[in-house]
Amino acid sequence: MVGIPGAGKSTFAEHFAETFKALLVSSSVIEKELGPEAGRAVAQKAANFFLDQLFLTDATIVYDGTSDTRTERQELARRARAAGYTPIFVWVQTDPVEAHHRATRRGGLSDAEYDARLRRFSVPHSSENVVVISGKHTYSSQLKIVLKRLSETHKIAVSTRPVAPARPEGQVTPEAPTRAEQPDRPRNRNIMIR
Repeated sequence: MVGIPGAGKSTFAEHFAETFKALLVSSSVIEKELGPEAGRAVAQKAANFFLDQLFLTDATIVYDGTSDTRTERQELARRARAAGYTPIFVWVQTDPVEAHHRATRRGGLSDAEYDARLRRFSVPHSSENVVVISGKHTYSSQLKIVLKRLSETHKIAVSTRPVAPARPEGQVTPEAPTRAEQPDRPRNRNIMIR
C-alpha cells in the first residue's frame, strides 16, 4: 500500500485482506499493539520480520507498512522478488485536505507529524508496478481496478459473470472437453467480481 497519511491505505488493505482471506501485515496495527513506548521504528522492524516469515508461505500478502519513499519501495520489491513474489503497489490517492483531516482527527497524527510524512512521501515512478485508486470512492470500485491489474500482472482470468455450475463427474459436452482432451497450458485462477 502506498499513499500519504490519511489517504485510506489501511482501510483498503483491511477490506482486501478480509475479502480474499489474504495475510495482512500492518505496521500501524503492530505499533498500536506494542504501545507508544515501543515507537514506530520498532513496529516497522517487527512488520519486516513478519513479512519475511510470510514470504515463506507462498500466500497472498497485503503489506501496509513503510513505503513512503522510492528507496523503501525498491527494497520492498527486491525482497518480494527474491522470495518469488510479484509485488504490486496500490497507490491510494486522496486530496491533501481530506487526508490531513483523516490523519489528524481519526489517525492521531499531530499537524507536525502529518507535514513531515507528507514532505517525505515520493510519488511512485512509472517503472514501479503501480495501480492507482481513489481514497474517496467505494471499496467495490477500488477493488475492480486492483483486480484488473492483478489479472493483467498474473494472467488471471477475471469474470464479472456468474460461474457456470460444475457438471457431474464423467458427463462431457461438445463445448466442454475433458481435462485429458485439453492441451497443456497454464491454469488460470478465476475471480468473480460482484
